[in-house]
Amino acid sequence: MPRAAAGPRPRSRGVLWKAAAPVVVVGVVVGLVILRGSGDGKDDGGAGRPPARVTPTSTLTDGAAAPSATEPPSAPAPASPALPAGYRRVVDDEGFAVAVPEGWARQVVSDGPAGEFQIDYGGSGYDDFGVGSFLRVSTVSEPDSEQSFDKARSLDGFQELAAPQPLDGEGPAGYRMEFSATWHEGAVLWYVVEIHFRASDGNLYSVAAAGREDDDLTDERELAGTALTFFCPPGGTCGDATVPQ
Repeated sequence: MPRAAAGPRPRSRGVLWKAAAPVVVVGVVVGLVILRGSGDGKDDGGAGRPPARVTPTSTLTDGAAAPSATEPPSAPAPASPALPAGYRRVVDDEGFAVAVPEGWARQVVSDGPAGEFQIDYGGSGYDDFGVGSFLRVSTVSEPDSEQSFDKARSLDGFQELAAPQPLDGEGPAGYRMEFSATWHEGAVLWYVVEIHFRASDGNLYSVAAAGREDDDLTDERELAGTALTFFCPPGGTCGDATVPQ
């Protein structure tokens, strides 16, 4: 590593020697001349030393330093994962996006104040006393995703099959509970996988998959998990897709 160029020479000590004999001064001068003449012809201001390297700095038009040439470019936004076979992605009238099985239709279960909703997607005849399965997407009014399952516990014939467990993986924070309950005035027993989660807009939502005959909940776990993966809140940007608000 080259040393920095020599700084200014210290002030001559000759100032302290004013009372010395003139011959001493002459001797010093002659010595300096001899030393100067013994070099290789270079100026002694840093003789034999390589000049300090100066790295030019590029500037932008506003005077700020330009980024380094080795600075990696900004990474593009991650693309949305591919939909599983048999699913399609819909943008609901309420503004959210979600993945539902192909051929399923939308039904409004209840509309609340602005920004609150409860929407069902189901196959043909699912609402006629439990034919088939359905997916329910709704807002959650409770402030905590774990405590918000109290509403499900109030359903007729409620039986908890698996206590609320925190979601794992790289998805949103939330909880999943599995239960059975009777709806339609006790006429139908449903097996349900319900997930409450906090979306990218900071609000709590629920996706609940309910089936009539699948008591081992295999299909319901797949349906609720797929809905969660592809859910995007109103006005949100999820992967390479933006949902209008």
